[in-house]
Amino acid sequence: MLCYLKLALKDDMDAFKRIYNRPNRFLGKAFFEDFEGKMLRGNRGLLDTLARGGFPRSYMNQSASGLAAQLMILRKSIVGLGAGKGIELIRKMVDYDGWLKKNDLDAQNRIEILNELETSASDFTEIKEYLDFVDLIVQGQKKGEEFDAVRLMTIHRSKGLESPVVFVTGVSEGVLPHARSEDTDEERRLCYVAVTPAVDRLYVSYFLTRFKKSLSPSPYLTEMALEH
Repeated sequence: MLCYLKLALKDDMDAFKRIYNRPNRFLGKAFFEDFEGKMLRGNRGLLDTLARGGFPRSYMNQSASGLAAQLMILRKSIVGLGAGKGIELIRKMVDYDGWLKKNDLDAQNRIEILNELETSASDFTEIKEYLDFVDLIVQGQKKGEEFDAVRLMTIHRSKGLESPVVFVTGVSEGVLPHARSEDTDEERRLCYVAVTPAVDRLYVSYFLTRFKKSLSPSPYLTEMALEH
């Protein structure tokens, strides 16, 4: 999804390599190698190279032309949109959620991640600002830098760790325990894993609305006997 955002702003070969067949356009390695060669030899832009065609198979030309048109429309439509609205537009334009439902066994979880991504991106009024922010975090992680900031992680990632202060967010019915889970004991164990890293202080919060749906506090909150 971030690669689509990058391509919505400008040509980016690394980003294109990640999305040219996502969703599936029946374009494989042979297409990309030919396309990359054309880019290097022709000294043309990415969309122009796609639209001109000349690929070994007719279906490649058809798919490439369709992708070029799609990216052209995206670049025009995304002007003036914030990062969150940009992600929303991309998901609808390429039917990304529909593709996931048809091709990914873990589609529901991936769609929830996209929802979270879209929500977090909504804090940024400019797409470039959001992409720069993400890139800064990624580069820092690659370099192993330590940031003077809150560490965000999943419950599974926190297992076995300790921290003086821990914030556990989203302890709401439908999230923890998860709406699709049939094993309440396993969900309760996950909740236990989430709170046990706290050494000195533990803060647990919940939300009453998520993706425009009303939620209730998790029943696990009453079992914790926390101070309000």
